[in-house]
Amino acid sequence: MVSKTKQKAMYRWMSEPADRDAVLAHVAINHGSKHYHVLVEIVSILSPEEVLNVRRAYHDRYKRSLEEDIAAQTTGDLRQGKELVEDAITRVVVSRVENDMKDIMELYYKRNSVHLEDEIAKEFHGDYKKFILTLLGKEV
Repeated sequence: MVSKTKQKAMYRWMSEPADRDAVLAHVAINHGSKHYHVLVEIVSILSPEEVLNVRRAYHDRYKRSLEEDIAAQTTGDLRQGKELVEDAITRVVVSRVENDMKDIMELYYKRNSVHLEDEIAKEFHGDYKKFILTLLGKEV
């Protein structure tokens, strides 16, 4: 007999990526702040087109928008959890190759009118700040 955990893993492996991520987002939203990192990873790591596909899959599956469920079910922890943000930034920076990071930094600037490196320099301190800025290619 296959364990419940293995069944979930097999189901997720066989699902389309957008549908799988929609299910993961739904589970994260409904299980509280300890799972918010899943939401951050989805929007941080996927391309804008892939995020749109996740949003569509979420709506098709749950008949509600992902944004509405996030707004209704999450607390300020999602927006204010510095440790969560640090973990997400680390995963994105470490998991992307140099060309991807250049694109991410350009897109960040276009969306926010501030350079990602400057925002990180302002928001973080100490060794973590030095580590991330070094990975981004900015001399510290």
